[in-house]
Amino acid sequence: MINYLRHMAIFAKVVAGGSFRIAAKELGIAPSRVSHSVSDLEQFFGRHFIT
Repeated sequence: MINYLRHMAIFAKVVAGGSFRIAAKELGIAPSRVSHSVSDLEQFFGRHFIT
């Protein structure tokens, strides 16, 4: 579960910055890592909250 909290923080940066690239730059990680984190978060919520 703690990983998903980290993914949510990354997602919040994407929303605040308006793009994966801006979020990646602010977080000091690769844009592909941001994309992967958001994808993991989508899968997590899809499995647990969408019926």
